[in-house]
Amino acid sequence: MTITLHNAGTMDGQVTIWISNLVNIRSGSVDPKFASLPGELADYLLLNLSSRGLAANIVLPAKIINFPQSVSGPSYVRINPLRAGETLNVTWRWELPYQTGNNVQGKGSSFKLNYMLEELPPPEEEPAEEIIIITPPVIPPVTPPVTPPVTPPVTPPVTPPVTPPVTPPVTPPVTPPVTPPVTPPVTPPVTTGVILEGVTGAVIINADGLVQETTLVKDKTGNFVLNINKGTRITGPGGEVLDRLELATTADKIDFPAGLVALSPTYRLTGYHNGVVLSRINFEPYITLTMSYDPKNLPENARLPFIVMSTDNGTMIRLGPPPGFTYESGNVTALVSHASYFAVMAEVAPPPPPLPPHFKASNLIISPEQTRPGLTVSVSLDIANDGAVGGSYELYLVIDGVIRAIKQVTIEPNSVTTVMFDISDMAVGTHQVKVAGLTGEFRIIAGTVVTLPGTPIDWSLLDLSVAAMIAAAVLATYLVIRKLRRAEHSTT
Repeated sequence: MTITLHNAGTMDGQVTIWISNLVNIRSGSVDPKFASLPGELADYLLLNLSSRGLAANIVLPAKIINFPQSVSGPSYVRINPLRAGETLNVTWRWELPYQTGNNVQGKGSSFKLNYMLEELPPPEEEPAEEIIIITPPVIPPVTPPVTPPVTPPVTPPVTPPVTPPVTPPVTPPVTPPVTPPVTPPVTPPVTTGVILEGVTGAVIINADGLVQETTLVKDKTGNFVLNINKGTRITGPGGEVLDRLELATTADKIDFPAGLVALSPTYRLTGYHNGVVLSRINFEPYITLTMSYDPKNLPENARLPFIVMSTDNGTMIRLGPPPGFTYESGNVTALVSHASYFAVMAEVAPPPPPLPPHFKASNLIISPEQTRPGLTVSVSLDIANDGAVGGSYELYLVIDGVIRAIKQVTIEPNSVTTVMFDISDMAVGTHQVKVAGLTGEFRIIAGTVVTLPGTPIDWSLLDLSVAAMIAAAVLATYLVIRKLRRAEHSTT
């Protein structure tokens, strides 16, 4: 089930999700063997959701009874942030663990899903930068000295002496000094060194924390890969711009939820600002993290592996995959909103119960045995009940050592039923299939479709035996035609 959320306001906010009006229902058809036992559907049914920006302090998937049931309780499930004008999808999934058995037969639960959008608090103001104003010195103007006029000697004339007019000296104008304009200094972009287990990468960011170039950084083993796109903002909890990131495996004691097994070392991503460790490193929008593990370390009956991350309060949460994610054995990909502890985990289910004596599995069919990525592979088998009473049984479809699907079948006495599974998200390669003690395999190959007049034929998937039969038929036809022509020539 997919729900679309839209922030129609003008401010960024966060969405809080909880359930309410939880009511347990019994339809009257409860299995008599379990009618007196405690437990309702809400005590078993698991809820899970995925979305960009998802944060929770409970382990997902979670039982309905353990899901937050108020907006102000100690547990929470949030989406942060939902920006002004932004629209995103929330995908809900639910599953009933196989170990529940028939204890919830005839039992049901109803509840209401609630979504509340709250305005985010304003960010803390950063201290103002000190601006140094440089004032050039004032140079006083230089006044040239004044030369007194020269008075010619007076010759006593016969007539009364005439004194010539005195011309005042001309003082040249004083030009004030020209002060050159002050050019502000150019601040170069900040370069953050990403230290990755002995390999140093570089993420170039500007003074606002924005990444200037798309960067792919790895640790020296290639088991931890960060894909940071251009335009991503990397900051501390108060908007601080980072000057260093460190990635290292850690021996810190991490409390993982029960029922999970670690498939990788635990990594810790740490950020620094002015040499001081930051309590949190934010990535906006999210970056992509891919972690590798050895499929040989998968325990029996493990479910699909996933990446877990530690929240601010130390709770481990499960990270969701990016849109269009395709499962590939040995690799897990997730979206990351902030830096923390990371590890690859898998949930381990108890081993499936053995087939009862009167159940028999046969006729495993995998069709097609070769196909291309994205196309569906069907796995079917027959389950026969040759006993005197009917019964139910759970079938586990295991591919490459991972449980991909569980189906429960109910078979009447002395009858046979066919069970089918469909798989469509497998990567290129050969994949091993195991179900009810039967084994097989199929291949995903990168094929090419060749179109001839008539029906399109995917020659990459054409079995060699079929091709040989076609070639033999063509050759036989040619020989018959040649023989007939020779007969015609001989009669003429």
